[in-house]
Amino acid sequence: MSRNRRREGLKRRGQPYRSNQPRRQFRQRLLRWFYISIVGLVGLLIILGLALPSVLPFDGPGGNRPEAAPGTQIFDQGRGHIAPGQDHVAYNTSPPTSGPHYPTTALWGLHTIPIIEELQVHNLEHGGVLVQYNSDDPTLRDQLESLVMNQRNYPCYLVVAPYSDMDETIALTGWAALQYLDAYNEQAIIDFIDAYRNKGPERVPCDPSDANIIDMSGS
Repeated sequence: MSRNRRREGLKRRGQPYRSNQPRRQFRQRLLRWFYISIVGLVGLLIILGLALPSVLPFDGPGGNRPEAAPGTQIFDQGRGHIAPGQDHVAYNTSPPTSGPHYPTTALWGLHTIPIIEELQVHNLEHGGVLVQYNSDDPTLRDQLESLVMNQRNYPCYLVVAPYSDMDETIALTGWAALQYLDAYNEQAIIDFIDAYRNKGPERVPCDPSDANIIDMSGS
């Protein structure tokens, strides 16, 4: 029955005619808002998925960190990027093990001058292990450099550099992990390297045959 014939039939019986159009419009608006909400929720989840990994602390065990790893586990200060020279919260250790850092990294390998802390942190995020020393003893420096250079796939994910902003003689750092040594201890250094090397929150490929990653003159 057409809409006009139905309307006429209702008039003849003295019944008011009620159009279904308002109901259909309501359903259409409801569906439209439902679809908009779904699209907005999906977009929000995508944004959070991209943004949160750079600011949330790194879950060590979830990042293949051994449960009984050597050193001290340090509170994770996040992974936010900052511009060179930009102020940021103070690092909770010296040398740092996590927190705000520059978008660039220091070269893997041996350094003869201290590495800027904001670069150190980015290397750690990429799975690096930094072996830093506070000593003018050339014998100690040679020992550290020789040990690190003899590690498999050197210089990938390995750095040796001087660092004077600590009271201890040697500092070993991985992402959110720190171990101090008062003297050269070959096995302790190897154990730390094995526990944290290439196990940071970001995995970045490294080719040991690439000569550009070796830096003998400092960063």
